[in-house]
Amino acid sequence: ARHRIFNDKRFVQGLRLCTTASEHPKLAELVRILKMRKGKEKVLVFAQYRDQVKTMVETLRKEGFSSERFVGKKEGVTSEEQKRTIARFAAGEFDVMCATSVHPDEFILIRNDINDTIKIEKIGNFVNSFFESNSKMTTSKKIDGYSVLSYDGEKVDFYQITHVHKHKRRSKVVEIKTASGFRTKVTEDHSLFSFDDKLDLIPAKPDNGLFVKLAISAPNIELEREIDVVNELVKNAPKNISNSIYVSLEGLTQAKIRIYSTDRKFLFAIREKDKHMEGIAQNASIDKSTVADAAKRLESKKLIKTATTGRYKILSITESGKRYLAFLEWLFDSYCYRKMKYRIPLKKAIKAPPFVNEFCKQFVEVSYGKAKIPRFIKPNEALAEFLGLYVSEGSTRKTKSTSDVFLAARDKQMQKKMRKSVANGLGLKTRTCWHGVAIEAQIAHYLIKYVFRGGVGAYNKEVPDYLFSAPSEQKWKFLEGYCAGDGCVRDKRIIFTSVSEKLMFGLIVLLRQLNIRKISLIKGKIKSAYDVHISES
Repeated sequence: ARHRIFNDKRFVQGLRLCTTASEHPKLAELVRILKMRKGKEKVLVFAQYRDQVKTMVETLRKEGFSSERFVGKKEGVTSEEQKRTIARFAAGEFDVMCATSVHPDEFILIRNDINDTIKIEKIGNFVNSFFESNSKMTTSKKIDGYSVLSYDGEKVDFYQITHVHKHKRRSKVVEIKTASGFRTKVTEDHSLFSFDDKLDLIPAKPDNGLFVKLAISAPNIELEREIDVVNELVKNAPKNISNSIYVSLEGLTQAKIRIYSTDRKFLFAIREKDKHMEGIAQNASIDKSTVADAAKRLESKKLIKTATTGRYKILSITESGKRYLAFLEWLFDSYCYRKMKYRIPLKKAIKAPPFVNEFCKQFVEVSYGKAKIPRFIKPNEALAEFLGLYVSEGSTRKTKSTSDVFLAARDKQMQKKMRKSVANGLGLKTRTCWHGVAIEAQIAHYLIKYVFRGGVGAYNKEVPDYLFSAPSEQKWKFLEGYCAGDGCVRDKRIIFTSVSEKLMFGLIVLLRQLNIRKISLIKGKIKSAYDVHISES
């Protein structure tokens, strides 16, 4: 794509105009904005490159502004010189306003731009993932492929992250609390968006009685996607766990393996050298009747095609046949036979060609257990409802003797809802007792913990990441399932309750995506509990 753009005459002409321009157009706009604000406040102008800073200072000085550079040690500036520059700013020798950072424990909504997946992450964890674990120095790094939910002064949307920064905090941390109950930790000189007398947005520092603009909507991304269970397990499960999970292929028996072996030799012979049946029988060590049967079978599936030349039938592989041969080569390189089953380890399954399901369905199983699930799960409303019920009323455990996922409920109608969501969402069997519904399968435990990542334990529950980019109908079903467990309707108001801060953040994001605006967050009566109040019909 980049080559096509650079070969476009219009782009080349535009690039030439940009590189020969005498002045960046933003400089004139910067001067205009500062002249409007002159004398009213101190200003800090950020630039992405150090060379731009020098040009900006020179331009502003020509326009009559008292302007100074504040650059880092890479420019040869010592810590003492930096301190003197800050002291001169504090004394009013030039006009500048500083803003620092958000607390590392605050949650942000991150989108992976490569695969359009969205997840909730603490900003500190996200930034630290790009640096060495023991790095405590002030540092910065350019990144790409990620966007963050943010506000550009006009609308809330996902905006690209260009750099991550890590530095020591130089000011006190304060907790901002809004009238609607939302809280966030920032440094005491962090800029917020407030309003002036003309109701224009202006930067402001945290202060009592301040009206602050908050995002009351979020972009609602709706994608139909499949979840690759193998990929999630390899990425999230510990190695000792992933070694006890394997992939099986539907209907793979010893008889089927013999047929696959013949097909592989047959197609390999055609691809490498022999194009007629007599040569295949001779060089592939397959008798003529077996070759004839294989040719008939493969031609009926349109994996090969034949053409008659003289007394010979000339064979060739179709595009579908080439994919089938790639599947067979992967299969014979990957499987092992253990306990009367053909098994493919996860480390081999992850390398499977993307078209394997075209020829054979894949399932995920555990070494000791009868339950199995498809490798590729296509989320539906029933699955979303089950996850809502699990996050509100569920628990999961694994011991040496047993493992299960349990949904607590004594009401018969509630139990019926739970069984239906499990059957239609996961296709697994359940057992009902007087106080709830159980899925007695190790694979269900691994699904919850490592694939959907709904959390284990009340304080660690969270909204599964895939829901932030799922269709709206699935978001509604998840909220409906959660409300059935940890929600109630009171005085024309819906109330969600949880002790998990991350779960509360996720529920609020889902509500914002669905354009629910009247939301307030209240600290519950129970210690560490949160109540989300929804005051909309």
